[in-house]
Amino acid sequence: MRSLLTSAALLCVIAISSSAYAADITYTIHDVFGSNSVNGTITTDGDLGILSTADITGFSITLNDGTNTDSITSANAQKFIRGSSVTATGTGLFFDFDNPKGDLLVFQKPTIGAAGKNVLCYQDAVANCTGGTPSTEAFAEANGVIQFDIRSGVAEIASAPSAVPEPSSVVLLGTGLFGFAGAARRKFLKV
Repeated sequence: MRSLLTSAALLCVIAISSSAYAADITYTIHDVFGSNSVNGTITTDGDLGILSTADITGFSITLNDGTNTDSITSANAQKFIRGSSVTATGTGLFFDFDNPKGDLLVFQKPTIGAAGKNVLCYQDAVANCTGGTPSTEAFAEANGVIQFDIRSGVAEIASAPSAVPEPSSVVLLGTGLFGFAGAARRKFLKV
């Protein structure tokens, strides 16, 4: 009976620890566009692969035009993803500049499409954040100063810190080691 209760308790611990969900991932962005620089963080819901607008749960980005800075955050700006060019891995966020489908990733203050406002945009050859000629580029506008950077291929736009094990993984490992130690102890006591 005692063995049955111990086994049931062990199974409950394993079931609880294996039902963990992916934790949010915060990526760090450091980018340069001519004299403009972009620094900050982008947080996702932990999903990997192709991202949608809903997968970005927060952001805090500082645009610097070389003289002035402005912050665009989840509280004062909007974000938007169109298409399948934005992907996430455990190590970074990527944008496919060669995908000719009109894809883009935009962070803009105060709203998407507001003319002359602070914006960070990554676009493919068909997309058009600026209202001008579409091209494969990334650009930042800070306080009216727009800087472009022509890009190609799949490029990392933000990086993630090194992975830290989820607490449930540590619990599962500890439970396994505890069970192994108990089994070894029983074997040696029977001998």
